[in-house]
Amino acid sequence: MARCSNGLLGLLNAGVLVLAVVVLGGGIWLSNRAATTDCERFMERPVVALGVLLLALSLAGLAGALCGASCLLWLYLLALFLLIAALFVFTVFAFVVTNRGAGWVVSGRGYREYRLGDYSTWLQRRVENSANWAKIRSCLQDGKVCEKLGARRETMDQFVGRNLSPIQSGCCKPPTGCNFAYVSETVWSKPSGFNSTDDPDCTTWSNDQTALCYDCQSCKAGVLANLKNDWKKIATVNIIFLIFLIIVYSVGCCAFRNNRRDNSSNPRKKKTTTKKPSGRNLAAMARCSNGLLGLLNAGVLVLAVVVLGGGIWLSNRAATTDCERFMERPVVALGVLLLALSLAGLAGALCGASCLLWLYLLALFLLIAALFVFTVFAFVVTNRGAGWVVSGRGYREYRLGDYSTWLQRRVENSANWAKIRSCLQDGKVCEKLGARRETMDQFVGRNLSPIQSGCCKPPTGCNFAYVSETVWSKPSGFNSTDDPDCTTWSNDQTALCYDCQSCKAGVLANLKNDWKKIATVNIIFLIFLIIVYSVGCCAFRNNRRDNSYPAWK
Repeated sequence: MARCSNGLLGLLNAGVLVLAVVVLGGGIWLSNRAATTDCERFMERPVVALGVLLLALSLAGLAGALCGASCLLWLYLLALFLLIAALFVFTVFAFVVTNRGAGWVVSGRGYREYRLGDYSTWLQRRVENSANWAKIRSCLQDGKVCEKLGARRETMDQFVGRNLSPIQSGCCKPPTGCNFAYVSETVWSKPSGFNSTDDPDCTTWSNDQTALCYDCQSCKAGVLANLKNDWKKIATVNIIFLIFLIIVYSVGCCAFRNNRRDNSSNPRKKKTTTKKPSGRNLAAMARCSNGLLGLLNAGVLVLAVVVLGGGIWLSNRAATTDCERFMERPVVALGVLLLALSLAGLAGALCGASCLLWLYLLALFLLIAALFVFTVFAFVVTNRGAGWVVSGRGYREYRLGDYSTWLQRRVENSANWAKIRSCLQDGKVCEKLGARRETMDQFVGRNLSPIQSGCCKPPTGCNFAYVSETVWSKPSGFNSTDDPDCTTWSNDQTALCYDCQSCKAGVLANLKNDWKKIATVNIIFLIFLIIVYSVGCCAFRNNRRDNSYPAWK
C-alpha cells in the first residue's frame, strides 16, 4: 500500500515525459524553420527550454520513484517546488499588469480604438522603449497584418462595420478623430491645410505602406491590448498547470517518504525473511538495468567508431588551410571520448566493476553538465540580432551592433577575422554569386544568404550603381561619412566587402543559425545521455547490492 504513491508518481512522470518529447519536438521544428527575424524565432527558446525542463523533471521523477533514488527524488521535489513558486508569481504578475486597459467603443464603428495611457505603466514602458518597439514593429511588418487588411478593397460602409483586431485598428488606419477621408483600408486622405495638435497620431500617420501608423501611440496600445488577451490566456493555462504540479508534488512527497522508510529499514532482516525464490527474482529484475546499460553503451561504441573514423578521414584529406582543418581535432576528440565512455560503461555494467562504473557515471555527469552549459550559452549569445527588411529587396541586410557583445568581440579580433576571411575566400561564396550574371531586377529579387548579402555587395544605403553581382560603381565625387562600409567596399574580387562591418554581421547571422542547429542536436544528445545516466545509476546500485549480498547472485 505504501508503494502506491511511488507507482502513481512514476505514471504521472511518464505522462510528463511524453509531453516533454512533444514540446521539445515542437521547439526543434521551430528552430529548423526558415526563420530570419527575431519575431519568427521568438517562440524557439521558450518552447525548447520548457521541453528540456519537463524532460529533466520527468526523468528525475521516474528514477526517484521507481529506482528508489532518494537523493534524486529530493532534487526533483526541490525543482518542482521552485517551478510551482515561479509559475505562481508569474500568474499573479500577469493578472496585475493586465488588469487595466480596454478598447473604446466608437459610435457608428464595428471596431474599437485604443489609447496607450489606459494600460499599466509597466506595459507602457515596454513598448515606449525604442529598442523594444523596433523589434515589435518589425514583427508587425513581417506578419503582414496591414497588408492583408488592405487586400480586401472594401467600401467605406463595409470597412467601418468590420470588427478589426486591436493591432489592425491601432496600426493600419489613422484614429477616427483625425477625420481623414477614406480611400482604401490602408490609404486615407488628409484634408488640405491639415494641422493637428490634439492627437499626435494624426500627424504620424503616413500612406507609405511600410510606415502607416506603426509609430503611433494607438498602435502601441493595440499591441498591448493583444498582449493583454494573450497573457490572460497564458495565466489561465498556468492555473491549470499549477493544480497538476501541486498534485504531483504531493504524491512525490509521499514517494520520498517511502524511499526514506525503505532505506532506513534493516537490510539484514530483509535478507533473512525474504524467501530464496523471491530473492532470485529480485536479482533477475535488478540485472535488467545492467543489461539495458550494456545495450545502450554498445550503441554508443558503434557511434564512437563511426565518429572516430570520420575524424581520421578528415585528417588524411589534403587539407591546406586552417578552415579545412578546423573540424579534424574536435571530431577525433569526440570519437575518443565516446569510445572511452562506452568501454567503461560496458565493463562496469556487464562485468560488475563498481569502481569503473562510478568513474563512468562521474564522467557522464560532467559531460551532461558541460553540454547543458554550452547549450544554454549558445541560446543566450545567439538571442540577439536578425536581418533588416529592405524595401524592394528580396534579401535582408545585417548590422554588427545588433548581435551580442561576446559575438562581436570574436569577429572584431583581427587574428580571428583573418582566419574567417580566409574561409570565406576559400568557400568561393562571392565567386559563385558573381557567376550568375543577372540583371539588376533579377538580383535585387534574390533571397541572398547573410554572408552573400554582407560580404559580396555594398550596403543598399550606399546607393552604388549596379554593374554585376560583385561589381558596383561609386558615383563621381562620392564621400560617405554615415556608413564606413561604403568607403571599405572595393570591386577587387579578392577584397569586395570582406572587411566591412556588414560582412562580420553576415557571418554572425550565419553562425547564429548554425549554433541553433548544434544546440538542437545537443538537446537530443542530452536526452539520450540523461536516459543512459539514469539507467547507469540503477546499474551501479545493483552492483553495490550484489557485492553486499553475494547470496542473491
